Amino acid sequence: MALAHWIQGEGYKHGGGLRLATHSFSIQETVLLVNVLIIKFGLNCTISKIQNSDQYIIYIRTDSMDKLRDLVTPYMHPKMLYKIETDISIISKPFPKAIEIRVYEQGKLLEGSPFSSFNQCVKSLKNLGVTKFFGPLIETGKFYKFRYTFYSKPFQLE
Repeated sequence: MALAHWIQGEGYKHGGGLRLATHSFSIQETVLLVNVLIIKFGLNCTISKIQNSDQYIIYIRTDSMDKLRDLVTPYMHPKMLYKIETDISIISKPFPKAIEIRVYEQGKLLEGSPFSSFNQCVKSLKNLGVTKFFGPLIETGKFYKFRYTFYSKPFQLE
């Protein structure tokens, strides 16, 4: 949870990875933070010195972004997911491929619902202003845009 909070406040996309602003930390403190990211979370990280200063930033490499997303997505505010997302397939990744998504508008099943996949749901709801960032709200009962709730259940294969 702390890592998600840190990313929301001080993280930003850079290339295919993520930078964490650690400008106010000493090199020793930055090394300590990188060690935690490497040892505790298994992330591939580097430290970069900002030109002409004694300031440093942490870079989480591209090859660790899937692992990072799996760790922090459940704890991030939907409006902050842009800091770690690259496309819709990443948000749907934690969900099984055979999933049914039921969308409720103010308590009533939305016309066209249930949808047979996350991507079908996004495409169908695009004209209502529903974006891919509702993924973390599935099964929470929390409202999206003050009117939509999302629930899922795996398909029963016969």
